[in-house]
Amino acid sequence: MKKLLSILLVLCLLCPAALAQSGNVSVAESHIHEYTEGENRIVHAVFVLENRGDQPLLPAISSVVLMNKAGAVFMEDANPLYPMVIAPGARGYVYGIFTLDAQAQQQYDHAELYMALAQYSKDEQQLVKDIAAQIVYPQVESTVSGDTVTMQIKNTTAIDIVTGGVLMLFRSEAGEIVGAAERYVTSMPRGESAELTESFTLAPFSTVEIICYSLPM
Repeated sequence: MKKLLSILLVLCLLCPAALAQSGNVSVAESHIHEYTEGENRIVHAVFVLENRGDQPLLPAISSVVLMNKAGAVFMEDANPLYPMVIAPGARGYVYGIFTLDAQAQQQYDHAELYMALAQYSKDEQQLVKDIAAQIVYPQVESTVSGDTVTMQIKNTTAIDIVTGGVLMLFRSEAGEIVGAAERYVTSMPRGESAELTESFTLAPFSTVEIICYSLPM
């Protein structure tokens, strides 16, 4: 990852409005879910991106931020992009979750997506392609029973997975995102499997979209 940071030439911070106007990436879907837990306010936010360019997209920064009523950032969840690199024509996902105490609730206004995109030379574009080629996607089978999703994740790749990210998007019958959740799998040698369960009770859902990939080490 240190090598990745060294190749960034020109950075541009983008919020959803700017993303929609950029030539390379747009926000295809977004969903923000808020609820009260005790005295705290919980905020979940997920953004679905589309790479509309002809090169793999590797953001230098991908995070969800909370804005205060003055229009300034006061809280950030610098979660990784799922997957780390978005291939041309493919989708990527950014998810953040926040717990707001009474003081933070007084500041909170809304959530936004912030990304830093970079311009790459031809050699650097090849490096991004090489990184994209290192990302592997375990096989995932899932079943839904009531509000619980059971996932069987199998490492069908040719490498041992050290850390894998699992993002779940819960969708309504109309296909709209009603919520999200995030999990991780670790130490999964090639050919082996792991089982994960996730209960989602914040909103009724019909289907679950699961994005699972292993970070290149």
